[in-house]
Amino acid sequence: MDTVLNALIVSLRPEDIAALKQDSDVADVVLSIRYRKLLDAYNEVDISLDTWPYCGGNTIAESLWMGVPVVTLKGDRFGSRYGASLVTAGGCADLIAESPEEYVEIAARLAGDLPRLRHLRQNLRQMSIDHGLGDSTLFARRMENAYREMLGR
Repeated sequence: MDTVLNALIVSLRPEDIAALKQDSDVADVVLSIRYRKLLDAYNEVDISLDTWPYCGGNTIAESLWMGVPVVTLKGDRFGSRYGASLVTAGGCADLIAESPEEYVEIAARLAGDLPRLRHLRQNLRQMSIDHGLGDSTLFARRMENAYREMLGR
């Protein structure tokens, strides 16, 4: 537990750390405030550029939820592929690049498309919901259907 607590408090001020160690309710409040500030920072971002060869994971989901499109480069291993799954589940499969050159092209094209950026800012959260991002029931149904299809071959 101490390791987890230490990981969580790395970015907090000393007074926050003292409060965390004494009162778990305070810890929840402090971490909630910090997380809200993190999410608010997305209001200053127009496009998220995913990392490679290991994708951003939760950062991708947060970005999409906050209306910021993510350009990702799909690699050949899990660590560089699941970003593409998240971006697809957010309704933006066209922002997935197959090569570094295409990654740059997609990012540049998106940066120059202000109407689309405005549209995504206003609609990306709902698009993510509609496409199933974070919907474990829908994911399970899709997985079951994929298994049925494989068994039927």
